[in-house]
Amino acid sequence: MRARSAVPSVREPCSRLISQLEEACQASRSSSVQVALPALKKWMDALTRTLRIAVIYGGNRSEPDAALYWSTNLRPWKSYYEVATDIQRALERIGFSDVALIPDDMRMPARLKECGAHLAWINSAGMQGESSICHAAATLEMLGIPYIGHSPLDASLLDSKDCFKRQLESLRIATPEFVVWHPLDGAPEGRIRGAFESHPGPFVVKPSTGRASLNVHFVEKREELSSFVKEVFALTRANVIVERYMSGREFCVAVCGGILHRGGMFFGSRYPHAFSALERRFEPGERIFTSMDRRAIDHDRAMPIPDTDQALKQALLAFARELYSRLRLRSPRESPGSNSLTAGVMAPRTSDAIVRRYDWLWRSSSPVIG
Repeated sequence: MRARSAVPSVREPCSRLISQLEEACQASRSSSVQVALPALKKWMDALTRTLRIAVIYGGNRSEPDAALYWSTNLRPWKSYYEVATDIQRALERIGFSDVALIPDDMRMPARLKECGAHLAWINSAGMQGESSICHAAATLEMLGIPYIGHSPLDASLLDSKDCFKRQLESLRIATPEFVVWHPLDGAPEGRIRGAFESHPGPFVVKPSTGRASLNVHFVEKREELSSFVKEVFALTRANVIVERYMSGREFCVAVCGGILHRGGMFFGSRYPHAFSALERRFEPGERIFTSMDRRAIDHDRAMPIPDTDQALKQALLAFARELYSRLRLRSPRESPGSNSLTAGVMAPRTSDAIVRRYDWLWRSSSPVIG
């Protein structure tokens, strides 16, 4: 990795650009209206030639100088190096000529300085620790490097299922009944009995932080819960969540900020953009969607909602946009309660809304977030 000389800051033109985008988007009064943003194309053409981008992937603590000491990691570790490489190649295909891959570990600040990065793209869930998923964003904020990815608080909130479920409850968004258990709470039976009263099952037992449905169990009977709860804690050392199992179809909608690129031009909207809704298709007898670590998620297992089911598709997209806004997954430049430009240019936020209970969409437009 070669050292870089000092270069003019890209912050001032980006700040002016964001102000222009906000003014243009505020001129639009309907979510169906997108405002052309020629200024953005001009700046992006210039940035493509000059911007130095670092794609951050998960560091491996076993490598030399990656960490001072090994500690616990509440999430099952994965480097995501292959995905980071795909991001690097995609950026290079659209014209960015200086894209580096950097691991998320103790050496990251020095390597960012060495390559002279202007912008980072976070593709890491961290290396170790109780809140590893927010370490990269927190370090980049300390260094003053703008980044694409969640803020440290948002990343930690969305990854901590018990905190996220409480956040949903505070916003009056339906989520299955649940209880959180740790050995310091005493025997799990008491907390389970107090949370679910006479509900006999079925239940879901899972760690409070994790990924890809790992260590998530479907439990048919109440009397089996205690052994599963203790097993999950022994494997993960994380708080354990027990929640009521919700049957029905399962959907996934990805959401980002309101800036789109079509036909060589950028367009902006005051409202977040929801990508096409997918349905997760269960195999016969499958109660919990199997993770990609165990079985490939191909077109037969994750299918777009067909155009013939427009009512369902539009309800899912509308709910996902509303959830994105109510969780305030947007740029700090926005005013509270606003549905204006979601992310600025340098730091779009992304979230996945896992939407259950198809019948609720028809009756009350209030899906359950599991």
